[in-house]
Parts: sequence; structure tokens; C-alpha cells
Amino acid sequence: MSVKLSVVIPAYNEERNLKKGVLDEVLEYLKKADYRWEVIIVDDGSTDRTKEIVKKYISKNNNFKLIEVS
Repeated sequence: MSVKLSVVIPAYNEERNLKKGVLDEVLEYLKKADYRWEVIIVDDGSTDRTKEIVKKYISKNNNFKLIEVS
């Protein structure tokens, strides 16, 4: 089955927001959907721990993906 909704989240030095649980909020909202979805986080060369936090999160959530742009 193909993905019906792709949510793209741009991220540059978003460590603070990620620690506040923003990805959990996105997940809780999308889990209610009755269609297939994905979340793509695009990191544009963050210098804080954004990438590490996202990588840890996606290791536990298959519908989340990380694209690293440098």
C-alpha cells in the first residue's frame, strides 16, 4: 500500500524543541489516521544534537525518516 500523506519537517538546530516532545505530538496525531503516512525530518547541517535525537527516535518509529543535507 502506498503512502497517502508525507509530512516534511525541516530541522536546523532544533534540539530544544525535539526534547520537548514535538515528534511525539506528531506521532500521536497521525496514529489516529486511517491511511498510510510517513514523517520525513530534513536536517540542514545542525550543529547541536538534532541529528542524534532524530536518529534515536526513528530507530523506534518506522514511519519516521531522516534526510541529512549538508
